[in-house]
Amino acid sequence: MQSGLIRRVNRRRPVYLLCALCLLPLALVAAEYGAGVPYFVLVAACVIQFVYSTVLGWGIVAVVFGLLCSALVFVIGRDLIGFAVGWQPHVLLDADDAAMVIFLATVVTVLFSFVVRGHPWNSAV
Repeated sequence: MQSGLIRRVNRRRPVYLLCALCLLPLALVAAEYGAGVPYFVLVAACVIQFVYSTVLGWGIVAVVFGLLCSALVFVIGRDLIGFAVGWQPHVLLDADDAAMVIFLATVVTVLFSFVVRGHPWNSAV
C-alpha cells in the first residue's frame, strides 16, 4: 500500500495553478474584511500541489473546490427560491452581483471537474 505523500507525475498540474489564480481574487477580497487567511492557505495548497503533486494534496484541493461548488449552488438556489416566495435576496441583489456570483459558480465548477478528472492515482514516480 502506498502513502498519499508519494510524489506523483501528473500531466494536469497546470489545473492547480488555475485553481490558485481563481482563489487569489477571493483571498484579496476576503482580506479586505479580515478573513483572508483561509483563502491564502488554500492558494498555498494549490501552488504546493502544482509544484509537488501528491494524492493527499489532490484530495484537499478536490474537497475544497467541491465544498465551494456546493456552497455556491446552495446560496444561488436559496436566493432564487426566496425571491420566488417574496423574500429579499441576500446575494443576488442586483444584476452585477448576480452575474459575478453565477460566473464564479461556473468557473469553480469547471475547475472542480478538471481537478477530479486529473486524479493522480495511477501515476506514481
